[in-house]
Amino acid sequence: MQKEPKKAFTLEFRNYSLPLDFPVVALLRDKFSFPQIAVDANHMHFHNCVEFGLCWKGEGVLAVEDQLHPYSTGDFTILPPYATHITYRVAGRTDAQSEYLYCDPKLLLEGLSPGFINCLSRFNNNTPDFPYVIHARDMPVAHTLFLEILAELRDCKPNYQEAVRGLFAAFIVSLLRVLPPPQEKAQPTVLSRRIFSLSGAVQYVQTHYAQQIPIEVLADVCFMSLTNFRRLFKTAMGCSPLQYITQVRIQKAQELLYTTELSVLDISLKTGFETLSTFNRHFLDIVGMPPMQWRKLCRNIPKKGYSYTDFVEEQRALKH
Repeated sequence: MQKEPKKAFTLEFRNYSLPLDFPVVALLRDKFSFPQIAVDANHMHFHNCVEFGLCWKGEGVLAVEDQLHPYSTGDFTILPPYATHITYRVAGRTDAQSEYLYCDPKLLLEGLSPGFINCLSRFNNNTPDFPYVIHARDMPVAHTLFLEILAELRDCKPNYQEAVRGLFAAFIVSLLRVLPPPQEKAQPTVLSRRIFSLSGAVQYVQTHYAQQIPIEVLADVCFMSLTNFRRLFKTAMGCSPLQYITQVRIQKAQELLYTTELSVLDISLKTGFETLSTFNRHFLDIVGMPPMQWRKLCRNIPKKGYSYTDFVEEQRALKH
């Protein structure tokens, strides 16, 4: 008996071109549909932004890398950028129907306190303990807020974008209250309105992390003396400016380790580290394991030879 040929594995990169002034794309139940096709692990995909899904009917299984996560009515699915995944139907059960929100949380909520913006990295960095599915019973407040966000995006009433930003900030806070912290280290605490004066330095580090950043430059950006800047930064952010720069560089390195096939040496140079040994030492200190071990633990599907799809607003039928 002749064996059926093994299906070739295909990987697709879906790029969502999010508007800079309002970086949100919503797939609402009355404006899109998924084709009725047989889905299997031989065709997976990933995208360039965070995906929040809310299942409003039925049951499904979310496959991320080599993990399987069942979900059902009322549950959230959350996927960080570049997480390789596909959703399965459950045989004999009602097919899962969901609404989706694709966004850049940091860009959407920029202008809020740096301490809060730092918390958003929880949704941008894939880790072995990432909460891909959150069950309805654990988050009634988040469920209500997300429905209000979708309603605003569906109706587009006057000032709906401002309403979405406010609701989304509350939604993120409600999720962070039920999610386990990714590490034992405490998150920076916002102590007063003075923290807003550090926004310029935080933004500068986020955009210039690959370069050498003298602390004097950060103080100048915030119009402070060097002594006052160091003191306020340590009080507000819970770490020194130099420690913060290193943390940002390691976060960017994690993104490159997960999303590309670049070597550890190339990644260390692209993220501002002068030597590979310095990069390895800081990565081990912050993440708790060497870069290559982290890469192997977080994914088992290399991103090579993938196809590219550019999302357009008018697209109606999508494979998920």
